[in-house]
Amino acid sequence: MKCFQCAQTKKQDHCNITGVCGKQPETAALQDYVLWQIKGLGQLAHRLTKAGIEIPNRYQFDHYLAVKTFATLTNVDFSDDRFHTAAIKLTE
Repeated sequence: MKCFQCAQTKKQDHCNITGVCGKQPETAALQDYVLWQIKGLGQLAHRLTKAGIEIPNRYQFDHYLAVKTFATLTNVDFSDDRFHTAAIKLTE
């Protein structure tokens, strides 16, 4: 486990077994997966915008990315179900 997602890490580096906060490796992996999806969607949106292609429902799209990012950065509920839900299609 390499968890970089909080300020509670030992020596301000990362947790490498089980999080200081109690987070399990599976949960850290789910958070990483959600962030990976968000980065990909952001890159796609950037390229579409640069190409002059309008993103339908742009406000909804931006809100989706913000909510999913916030869920990973401020998580104090280390429920894997929460991140399975966060990793769903944009058409939720």
